Amino acid sequence: MTTCYYYKAFNLIIKSEELIIDELLNSEGSLNPDIIIKKSNSNEWPKLQNNQYSTPVLSIVPGDIRLDIKDICIFRILNGKYILWDPIYKKVNLSDIKTFLLGSPLGALLIQKNYLVMHGNALTKDNKAIICLGKSGQGKSTIAYILMKKGWKLLSDDIVAINEKGYVLPGIPRIKLWLDALQYFKIDQKTLKKVRDNLQKYVIKRSQLDIETREVKLENFFIINRSFNKYVDEENLKIVSSESEMNTLLHLKNYYYRPIFVKGLEKEALNFLNISKLLKKVKLSILPVPDKIEKLSAWINHKKLF
Repeated sequence: MTTCYYYKAFNLIIKSEELIIDELLNSEGSLNPDIIIKKSNSNEWPKLQNNQYSTPVLSIVPGDIRLDIKDICIFRILNGKYILWDPIYKKVNLSDIKTFLLGSPLGALLIQKNYLVMHGNALTKDNKAIICLGKSGQGKSTIAYILMKKGWKLLSDDIVAINEKGYVLPGIPRIKLWLDALQYFKIDQKTLKKVRDNLQKYVIKRSQLDIETREVKLENFFIINRSFNKYVDEENLKIVSSESEMNTLLHLKNYYYRPIFVKGLEKEALNFLNISKLLKKVKLSILPVPDKIEKLSAWINHKKLF
């Protein structure tokens, strides 16, 4: 008999067969879950026709994605309902499957469900939400942890979903920090799990986080940008507001979660419409943060983010 586990994320009930996903909040069982995650045989999946978005590890058509994660497994993301996984590689670690599932497969499914999905962290305070966007390594998680120590609550990590009403949905309640950040915050890495065995990056325990479980109206986007450091002294770094709506649209397009998914699933027009509606009420600013953590912590503690 298959063991089923139930979770809740992005206001959706998730049923996972066999795979424990302890990063997510537990939920009561449901006869009609919004998302079903289960093991499957990829040899039984119908072939997808190659197109301009096809790569050796990705096949994508509207409603259906196949993603081959080398040495982990193959995922199929289907119709905004199913995440199927097939561990075709030998000695696969279920923990690694879970780690990757909470990235591209889950993000792709949310895109299929017509959410505006961004690559960033979302936090809330005083019933207002902000989203910190940035490429990997820009310091999104470090900033999120600094803000939580200042009274903010975490809404979601890495994958941020916004609904049609402009509310940020409570997503994955975790923070992942590199070893240097743990050392600065005086967190003992021996008590934490690594994101992956070969990475010096760790998952902060949920008990150490202040999380928000309700959807919250979005107030501001912030794009983290370290390039200003080349031209401006750290003490003179200031938050810069984007005044042109067209520039803002172009900026935000760069921070879609997995842009190739958006294109391959034919969601570009919908995303453009959703962002255009958002920007009538939501601001975008550039956050030109200092490089060093100790300076970043002092700098951001003196900034008003809305």
